[in-house]
Amino acid sequence: PMFHIKAYRNGVVNFKDGQLRPFSSEHHVVYIHDYDYDPTAKCPTWHSFLKMVLPEKESRLILQMFLGLCTMDRGSMVDKVENCLMLYGNGSNGKGVIFDTVRGVFGKENVSEMPLLSMIKGGDERLRNVAAIDGKVVNFCPEVQARDMSGCEDAFKSLCSGEPQYGRSIGKNVHTIVNVPWLIFSMNSIPKASDVSYGYFRRYLYVVFNYIVPEDMQNKHLAQDLKSEYSGILNWVYRGAKYLKQRRYQFPKSETSEKQKLVVMAQADVVASWADARGIRYCDSVKGEISCWIKASMLYDDMVKYAEMNGFECNITKKGFSSAM
Repeated sequence: PMFHIKAYRNGVVNFKDGQLRPFSSEHHVVYIHDYDYDPTAKCPTWHSFLKMVLPEKESRLILQMFLGLCTMDRGSMVDKVENCLMLYGNGSNGKGVIFDTVRGVFGKENVSEMPLLSMIKGGDERLRNVAAIDGKVVNFCPEVQARDMSGCEDAFKSLCSGEPQYGRSIGKNVHTIVNVPWLIFSMNSIPKASDVSYGYFRRYLYVVFNYIVPEDMQNKHLAQDLKSEYSGILNWVYRGAKYLKQRRYQFPKSETSEKQKLVVMAQADVVASWADARGIRYCDSVKGEISCWIKASMLYDDMVKYAEMNGFECNITKKGFSSAM
């Protein structure tokens, strides 16, 4: 199946143009979504919910654009998207509603829930786990444990980048998975890692849920109520895909997302977090920028001040700081 072609109760849609077509043997689809495709449908309840749990507009845009990727066929895309989406925050903040809605809009048979470490650690067990996500549109793990993933960072980067993966079902031979699902993880704390490179941290797209819905305002049936808006939510997702294409697959900058990235970086390497926060570059040939020499002692003092102001652990000597730089 090609994942940009999806079937609904009233026909088949090719999301390259968004046009509804009658059912035909020309379209290779293996799943019919249990609602109609209606390009005029709205989703006011969904918008109201998102504005409450994600008041920052850029965070909502990141979520919308990333879900928009699920209307594209990753295996045949020319442009490469190497990110995974991390929904970060404590309980009672709406992440569960988003999970249920994603499963409903894209079909629960098309959404796997494989944990992160299960796809990057282990030998034969990893092959079986990766084989289990083959053919899925998105892998949405509702809870990521804060376990150590040190030593598996390369496998994680390869998976996020959508590079071909090897899988093997029980009793079968090893096969190559070309159309790797998009990855979404929900978490309350960040997995530990030993890789502090830019190539590792740039894979993460954070959507931070800081707002906790008060008990008296919680709608325990919201996910069920949103079923009537699936057609409108699909239109919202499709608009996200269009926005992402217009931006040449560059996601917007979110203040809360950038802050969360710096916090995660600081847990692994406070010097890397400080350098990223200060915008320090090692190259003086960047267009439009003027380079200058700064004493190492001044840089070190500022790094220590940065760590203290943000409550980051910092036990690095000047010699260690120089090595890190």
